[in-house]
Amino acid sequence: MLLMLLMAVIVLAPGCKDDDDDKTPSNSMNVAGTNYEMSQAILENYGQFSGSGYNFDLVLLSPGFVIHEVNGELDSVSGVGHGISFEIFTATEDFLSSGEYTYDADGTENPGTFDDGTAVVEFNSTTENGTYYDITDGKLTVEKSGTTYTFSFDGTATNDVKISAYYKGVPIIYDYSDDSKSAKASHRIFW
Repeated sequence: MLLMLLMAVIVLAPGCKDDDDDKTPSNSMNVAGTNYEMSQAILENYGQFSGSGYNFDLVLLSPGFVIHEVNGELDSVSGVGHGISFEIFTATEDFLSSGEYTYDADGTENPGTFDDGTAVVEFNSTTENGTYYDITDGKLTVEKSGTTYTFSFDGTATNDVKISAYYKGVPIIYDYSDDSKSAKASHRIFW
């Protein structure tokens, strides 16, 4: 009996699934085949401008950056590191809704689009030097579950550089939707 049980285990063991197969991707950005860790997410609500969508800016940052606040509002980001940012337009006023957002070169500000995206590598916030990649095509997928967001991006930048990003976590959220349009621009941390 013991021999039969042992043989059954040996025969069935190769069919067992490896735990690594179920791994969630790491929070990272990949630019031209090089991976960079992303450890922080900022989501800024700017309300509605001229289009029919509500504007949310998403910024993913590497561990080299420090976020500075004044009176509960984003003041600045300091340090040296890597990051990626998107200007997104959604149909919901109070939160960035789940769905797919495609690059819109015309900047229509329609829901389901983003019209500005930039990745930076070795960006120095003091000198503003680094390598910039302006996104020219791609799709950003957003999944919201409670306060947790999952962001997945796959696209290209100038000179057909391939860029992808993945982040799952609870972003720091700033709501500027009641600010005047001139005040809105002062908060942005696009590269």
